[in-house]
Amino acid sequence: MPGCGKTTLGEKLAKSIGYDFVDMDRFIEEKTGKSIVEIFKSGEKNFRDIETTTSEKLGKLKGVVISSGGGIVTRKQNIDYFKNFTIIFINRSLDLIVSDIDIENRPLLKDKKDRLYDLYNERINLYKTFGEKHILNDSTIDVAIERLKEAIIY
Repeated sequence: MPGCGKTTLGEKLAKSIGYDFVDMDRFIEEKTGKSIVEIFKSGEKNFRDIETTTSEKLGKLKGVVISSGGGIVTRKQNIDYFKNFTIIFINRSLDLIVSDIDIENRPLLKDKKDRLYDLYNERINLYKTFGEKHILNDSTIDVAIERLKEAIIY
């Protein structure tokens, strides 16, 4: 989900195991020269197409932790590109996400924090289906990192 801590946890995990870290949204912004908000102005489908192309590229990498966007699960093809990765669903409480998420740079949430509940309901089964491991982010970051390290094979 947006705001579940993918980037924060991904950066810390990568550092702790000696892997590189890639935030997919930042990667897309660097490659396109546009912000995610700007890309979404030409439609969500356009963004999802770019996300799929990016998934194909990043799925070929090794020795890397990747923080994907929350909507990556909307296309099974994206998940297929990461078949050699351990895919983890960070199941953070929606109440915690809603209480601290910054929606300014999140096009699907802009001016509608309640949209998080709709996204959750739309995606929860996809997250559970594609996430090989479910990590409950209900404690400290350090505990979550230890759980993540236990869940992956590196």
